[in-house]
Parts: sequence; C-alpha cells; structure tokens
Amino acid sequence: MEVHVAIGTTTTPNATVSERLRHALETNQRYAAAVNASSLGTTLHGRLVERKGELEEKLVDVLCAMQIARSAHDIVAGRSQARAIVVLSEDMDLIPAYQFAQDLQVPVYAAACATVDTRPDASWILLGEGSLRLLCERPLGRLVGRDLRQEMCRWLTAPTPYRMQFRVIAWEKGKNRLRLRHNSGALGIWDAPPSNTSTDREARHELEVVGLEPCGSDRDFPHLTLRPRSTAWPIPGLSIATVTRWKTPTRVEVRLPGGSSRALSAPIGSALPGDEVLVAEDPGRRQASWRLVGPLGTQQEVPGWSDSTVPSLARVTTGGTSPGARVRGMLAEGQEVTIQPPGSDTPRTGDLYAVVPIQKVGLPDGAFHVMTVAVSRALTAAG
Repeated sequence: MEVHVAIGTTTTPNATVSERLRHALETNQRYAAAVNASSLGTTLHGRLVERKGELEEKLVDVLCAMQIARSAHDIVAGRSQARAIVVLSEDMDLIPAYQFAQDLQVPVYAAACATVDTRPDASWILLGEGSLRLLCERPLGRLVGRDLRQEMCRWLTAPTPYRMQFRVIAWEKGKNRLRLRHNSGALGIWDAPPSNTSTDREARHELEVVGLEPCGSDRDFPHLTLRPRSTAWPIPGLSIATVTRWKTPTRVEVRLPGGSSRALSAPIGSALPGDEVLVAEDPGRRQASWRLVGPLGTQQEVPGWSDSTVPSLARVTTGGTSPGARVRGMLAEGQEVTIQPPGSDTPRTGDLYAVVPIQKVGLPDGAFHVMTVAVSRALTAAG
C-alpha cells in the first residue's frame, strides 16, 4: 500500500505571512514530515495562501489528479501491488482523473463524509466520524465525533449557561472575531470582543456557551457561539427531536415537537430509531430550516459494532433481484445482517459492501437482527 498526501506546505513568493498563516504552515509542515517518515507515505507539496482572512490550499487538486494517473499507470504496468485507488476527497475537479483510471480498468473510489454517494462518475465510500478519527494523527481535544456532539448538546440544554475556559486558536481581524477551542475539542466563535482582549494564540478566556454559529452547510460540524455573559436562556431555536428512520446513508428523518417530520443531514451510523437528538432551527432562511446538532443520550449497543460510526464489511449471501432491493449478508465475524444497497446496485452473491447499522429488530429469543445500509458501492467480490 502507498499513501500520498497533498497538503499546502509553502506559500506564494513575496506573500505577506500573517501569524495565522505562519502557524498553519508550521502545522502542515510537521504533518508532512510525519507522512514522509512513514514507510508508506509521500507528501505532495502544495501551497497555502490567505485571502480576505481565509486560508486556501492551492495546487493540491492538480497534484492529486496527477498522482491518480501515475498510480493507475503503475498498477497496470505491474509496478505497484495495489489493486485499487482510494481518494479522500469530494472535489469534483478530480472526476476526470477518476475516469482516466477507470479507462485503464483500475478501480477508483472517492471517499468522503457525504456527497460522493450522489455522483455517478466514480465508485465511492462514505466515511463516518469514527473512521476519520482513525485516519488522524491525534485528536485536537478529549472528545471527537459523536461523543463531542453529545457533550456540546449537554452544554446547550443545561438549566443555566455553561461557563468554561477557551483558548485562542486564531484572531480573524477582518471579521473582528476570535476563534477558540475548549479542551474537549469543541470550537467556538467570540464576535466583536472588547478592544483590550488578548488575541494572542493560546490566550485563555472564561466565556459562556450562548448558542450555535450559523453554518454554510447543514453537514458542517457545529461551532459554539461564545460571550462573556449570556443574554437569553434557554437558547432560542433549539428543540429535542426523535429519530424515526434513515432515508439515505447520510439523511435521517426526525419527528419534531408537534409531530411534523424533517429529513436532516447526519453522519453515517450516528443514531438509531428512537434516539433523541438536539436540532437547531436556522433563523436566516425564509422557510423553516433545521439541522442536526447531536445526540442527547449514549449510543445504543449494536451487535457487531463497538462504534457504529465505523463501517464493517459485509458480504452478500443472497443476491438481489432488482436495483436497490434489500439482500442478506454476513459480517466477517459470521453475524447475519440485512443490507440496503445503493439504489443503482443489484447485489450479487459474494459482493462486498461497507455497511453501518440503521435499525435493530428484536427477535423472539431476545437477540437482535441488525438492518444495515451500504456506505460504499460494491467492492470487488474477490476482496
């Protein structure tokens, strides 16, 4: 196996390097060095620039496309023992490179948290928050993924505002706001701090959790709104909803107070029917719009999974009769499951899928049968 990582390790010549950009470059350079120190890893060096207060990577998509082409050629020529290419990106600009590899009969999979499962241009694999944790060098706090969401929900629904210590990770001068991190890993925004506030990196501030920041996408991990003091409590716009079912691998249906239902984006494997979750109404839109914040209770135990946000492999034991029809399968440990395949797939006996649980059904003997959804296209039957 080979691992190639494209990352911005330098900036453009003659660029003005802010404190934020300098620190980001140093972080990326340390990560690149760790990649190169591995016997499997190689860094593809791109650039990191700052424009209007935002950091942007440049060249990395082209570097990835070139590496896909190189790897495909190496596989075809027998210079690599790999049998497939997995690309951790949802960037549509890489689709021509996928098609190039496919023309050479080299399997290629786009892997991301969402979106890739809606595109017909390449095979795909969806990654859960637990999977991403396994890919990272180390977490940035005590908690990650579902556990961090649950902790944040506890703060947001507490009888009184939580007051905690946060550390500055960036001063966004153009937006007049501080970006901070709690030792749990939670990120927060403090808008328009007083002029005498220390904006130095790692400066500590005692602040209250007073709400949630608006987000560009309902798939974004929630960020907290922070203030020295809360002006309204409980936080307006938050509600407790109940999960009713999964509609797609990344969309869950919830029942809101009053009985109405909404389909919301959710990380794969993050909830089961009956779970209570915290949802937030987006006040910035004309029509009522909701997003999932996180779970309010502990994760249900699911036979075959220690962490339901990390997919397991299931092999089809009874082939399908039509596209999207449910089939029987078996986990590596021998546990039987039901698999909901992608709508375009008619699974064949022996096909392999990455799956996560979406429901557990009680059996007369007190055991449970697990219903799963595929979070990948069919993998090779020989796999």
